[in-house]
Amino acid sequence: VRSVSVLYEGPRKYFSNFWNYVDVLICALSITACAIRFWNSTAAVEISRIDSKDIDTNILVEDFKTTTMTSIYIYSITQVFVFFRLMNFLDVMSGIGPLQLAVKRMLNDVAK
Repeated sequence: VRSVSVLYEGPRKYFSNFWNYVDVLICALSITACAIRFWNSTAAVEISRIDSKDIDTNILVEDFKTTTMTSIYIYSITQVFVFFRLMNFLDVMSGIGPLQLAVKRMLNDVAK
């Protein structure tokens, strides 16, 4: 439904809301993390086919570990953005919104 409104209203109106930028960023980071994981899984198959005594295998294994950690970092950053997006949704709930505001005010008092 939202993508149809983007087509009719244009991207300028869609991106007038900050949280729409966050949504696009979440999608881009998720796709990037998945692409790195997929590329990494094909590298794992390649590593398993190579003789373990080969010197190049150690380089491939280190590259495998590095790309695995990179995808985990990207996924972690994505989850932080998803958490903040969820907190934005919870503001409007009658049961959780006021509690969330009270916790924010307490944290502001503690930070002073």
